[in-house]
Amino acid sequence: GGMLDIYIDGQPVRTLSTWWPLEKERHLYISSGLEKGIHQVTFTVSKQKSIFNESGKAEIFLSTIITEGTN
Repeated sequence: GGMLDIYIDGQPVRTLSTWWPLEKERHLYISSGLEKGIHQVTFTVSKQKSIFNESGKAEIFLSTIITEGTN
């Protein structure tokens, strides 16, 4: 698993490690408390590596992005 840099509306929010020792889907929390409206989220592979990454590969797989909907 690689490290993932996350930006919301062009501003850095956090870096997440996608390293996980099991072949199981998991959910990663990114942010809350955004103002209502449309926002742009950007994901980039970080140059950092997880301390648990032994392969040197930075493979990241995203399957779903969950957001709060409004009626």
